[in-house]
Order: sequence, then C-alpha cells, then structure tokens
Amino acid sequence: MEKISNLLGSVYWKVKRSRKLNIISFAILSLISLSFLINCLSLAQSAEIEIFLDFGKEPTVDGYIDRTVDEWDDANKHKIFLYQNLSAPENGLEIDLWIVQHEFFLYIAVSFELVEHQSNEFVGILTAESESLDPLDYEDAKIVQFLNITEGNFEYRDYFINESKFFADSEVHGAGASHLEMDSGRVVYEFQLAIESSDGGDEDTRIEAGIYSPFMIIFGESQNYDEEIVLMNVVSLFVQFYAYNPIISIEEIIFITLASVIFSLIGSFYGYYIFQIIKLKEKIKKIRS
Repeated sequence: MEKISNLLGSVYWKVKRSRKLNIISFAILSLISLSFLINCLSLAQSAEIEIFLDFGKEPTVDGYIDRTVDEWDDANKHKIFLYQNLSAPENGLEIDLWIVQHEFFLYIAVSFELVEHQSNEFVGILTAESESLDPLDYEDAKIVQFLNITEGNFEYRDYFINESKFFADSEVHGAGASHLEMDSGRVVYEFQLAIESSDGGDEDTRIEAGIYSPFMIIFGESQNYDEEIVLMNVVSLFVQFYAYNPIISIEEIIFITLASVIFSLIGSFYGYYIFQIIKLKEKIKKIRS
C-alpha cells in the first residue's frame, strides 16, 4: 500500500512539473511570437518598397506632369509615406511616387500636397551600394532645392556624401526640376538619373542594372542637408538591362528598299552584259575555227 502511495505521489509531482514546464514554454513562445509580430508590423511601415521597373517613353524633366500627352503613363505608380524616423515610423507625409526606365536613364517624379510650403524646401534622391535607414550613410545625392518657392526659383544639385557630410560634385550629372501649383498646394519634383554610368567617377554611385538597389527619398525645408533632413523613406528598384534596338523611320525603310532594288537591277544588267560578251567570244572562236 505504501509503495502504491509513493508511486501515485511521484506521478502527481511529475504531472505537476510537466504542467509548469508547458506553461513556461507556452509563455516564452507567446512572448517570442508577440515580439516577432510587433517587429513585422514596424517593418511593414518603414521597410523598403520593392519595385521591378518597366521600360517606357521618356518624360520631360520640367516639374510639370503633362497629362495631355500622357508623358508618365508608362511609369510605375505608388503611394508611399515619408517619415521622420524610419525605425519608428508614424505620422508620415503621403507622396505619389512615379518611376520609369527609358534606355539608360531613370525618371523619378515625387508629388505631394502641403497646407503651407516653406520657401527653401527640397526633395532629394540618395543612392548607395548598400541599404541603410540613415540618410548620412548613403554615398550620392541628387537634390532639387527651392531658393524661393513662391517665385518658382530652384536649383538642381549633385552631391557626394562622405563621413556624414554633403559635398558638391566637381561636375553635375543628371537633371532635376520642380513646380508648385499655388492654388492646390501640390508640388512636383522630377529627376533624371543615369544607369550604368561611370561619368561621375568616385563622386557618383554607379547604378547597376540587373539587381535591386536602394534609393532613399528625402525631404527638408532648408539648405542644411547634414542636419535638417526632415522626412525620408527607402525604395528598392530593380533596374533592367537595356538592349539597344534602333527605331527606323518609314522614310529610311523606303530609301533602303529602293536602294536595294536599284542596285539589284544594276547588278542584273551587268551580269547579263558580261554573259552576252562571253557568248559573243565563243561565236567568234567557232567562226575562226
């Protein structure tokens, strides 16, 4: 009887211990799952948007989106948010982001509305070989800077970033423009960036085709880029290889066709003429013999 009692007691304590272990394990797994879920939600707000680029017609970089000629119809169009802190994104500024690839160039348009625009606001595109949530970790910057937004005065600027400082390039590459619609408060910034180009040397980041590359969009309200970048976000763009395919006009096709026909007729005439000369020589030989 005593043995049975001891056995039952041992089983009871094992079951109780097993339950404790299960409860502890469940609690640990719940905490891990909750932490993972929170992390995923945070990343969903701040992490990059991946865009596989398509080829399209070339838009004009002038700060105007001309809908009468559908110049941006071929672009990838997205609505994203720019945040003050990408590690804890909240209360972002919604922007329209349009991107299209034409031959060896990227065309990027950024558009948004504000109740009040600052006189010296700017938008920039930062590039680098590796992604970061810190704009000062990037290597190259293309910026459209307003000098007086109400008068429409702006400059396109080309910088390289070294040790968290912006330095003007010795030569400006790319293009940019902007325009503010005073009635609606909507502003448009447009950029042109070269692909697979080494023209800028060490001062420019080479945008490679065939891979995803990080692009950071920044917004600010002064000309102090080292310290006063207000909003930002990262997109990852897959740039395609461009195979040169020359477009031949109808006039060129007609000219090539006519030239081929004429040269064929001339060749046939000379061939017939040589054939008749050979036959005549054979007849002369027969007569003499």
